[in-house]
Amino acid sequence: MPYKITYTEVGSPHPRIPSRKSDYVVVESTGYLVAMLGRLFRRSATARMEKYGIAHGQWPVLLMLWSQDGLSQNELSRRIAVEAPTMARTLNRMET
Repeated sequence: MPYKITYTEVGSPHPRIPSRKSDYVVVESTGYLVAMLGRLFRRSATARMEKYGIAHGQWPVLLMLWSQDGLSQNELSRRIAVEAPTMARTLNRMET
């Protein structure tokens, strides 16, 4: 039987998933906290990079080229784990 998400109290935005032994609090789970940390980091990094005209998708490319200059488009795609068309669009945006 799937668990039903309930709330800690009326109007609370923090969902709880009841389990057999105790209540599982989603907002206290490791997965939720890691995801939230990632979102906050990305938001902060994006705000700082925008000052220099750098989009968040361009940062991995710049980091790879900083570590090893002269990488081909295919090698950048492989190292960053994105499809070749995505890399081509990113590089085109960076050139303009």
